Amino acid sequence: MKKISLLVIIAGIAQFILCQQVASLSYPDYFSTAYLNQPLLINPAYIQDSAVFSSGLAYKGRSGEFKNVASIAANAGIFINNKASNTQASRIIILNEKEGAYISNPKVYGNYGIKLHINTYSSISTGASFGYHGINYTAPSASGTFNSLDGNLGIILKVKNSELGASAEQLLGNKQQLFSNYIYMKRYYQFYLTTQKFLSPSWGLKGHLFWIPRKNYEVFNLSGALEYRTVFGMGTSVRFGSGMSFFVNFKISLPTNTLRLSLNYNTNTYSHTSRLVNNYEAILSYELKKRN
Repeated sequence: MKKISLLVIIAGIAQFILCQQVASLSYPDYFSTAYLNQPLLINPAYIQDSAVFSSGLAYKGRSGEFKNVASIAANAGIFINNKASNTQASRIIILNEKEGAYISNPKVYGNYGIKLHINTYSSISTGASFGYHGINYTAPSASGTFNSLDGNLGIILKVKNSELGASAEQLLGNKQQLFSNYIYMKRYYQFYLTTQKFLSPSWGLKGHLFWIPRKNYEVFNLSGALEYRTVFGMGTSVRFGSGMSFFVNFKISLPTNTLRLSLNYNTNTYSHTSRLVNNYEAILSYELKKRN
């Protein structure tokens, strides 16, 4: 009897230890066509040229059994242009990402960035976002909340019609217990490259590469688009190991106002388990430019 009791105690202790060691990695979802008109969502160093105010709104909806699950992102900011030497930006970013019917990830960041103009064709930008990251779990059986500070750093180099960016996301790498699990916001890095080639005064090609080198959660997207006078474009994106995306992009330009709209549909061509499947995106942005 004593042996049985001892075994029960040991088993209970082992179960307790194992439960305490369970760790769930928390990685954010992303908008696969953010680079078209909302690069701020993938790099905190992105700064528009000649703008004095900007705002943006992004929406992602899903089909099938998750048709009621949606994610949104919004941002607004002001810019200070110091002649031809540099441009500074101060912005606020608000997101709410859904991971299912019961899990949401509200986030609020303050952002600051500065772009240094090296010459007429080149510039380098750096930026940082710091704020609040929450994970809310609400179900009929239980509910819980994860709250922590969060931050991102980024850098972008632009040379003529090409742009290379790198950023460190979830910089603080916070970890907190939620029920019997640990939620671990592990730091990760992401990179992108955008380039454009004009075929004629009216037509051009644009290419984009987006890479997140995370173990077991790697993202590698390769996109191409055909554009007409930069006011309309359409293209496709291959998300390796996941699927394909099809998108169109519209731009309305006035002397001091620019409005952009991107529409995208993601398929599950290669995978049935990816988070980025069977969904659609709409991304809208507005810029108020300074008068010449």
